Amino acid sequence: MKPWIGELEAYAMAIIGVVADQLVTRLVISKPNIYEFNPHTVYLMERGLWGYFDGALLIASIGVSTVIMRKWSFPNRWVILLYFVACFVIRSGAAMNNLLYWLLW
Repeated sequence: MKPWIGELEAYAMAIIGVVADQLVTRLVISKPNIYEFNPHTVYLMERGLWGYFDGALLIASIGVSTVIMRKWSFPNRWVILLYFVACFVIRSGAAMNNLLYWLLW
């Protein structure tokens, strides 16, 4: 079966989603009376580690999936890449939600 998405496209989508969420969230919380709701994100933001944590998590995810894709050759292994598509959808949705807060507040 032919893969629905290529590796580079999946990785690029995940990177775009994470970067968009990082930038828009930083833009939105700069306004007064708008706060981050996620306590884990707040914890990381207070210590200046949120960007590093997201970057490390993204690099580790890409690294593990690349090793799996190269090392084992089972049919339909491209399904692993759907994790990155889901990451893109969720993080882009969060970025759009934050952007709407910024525009409407």
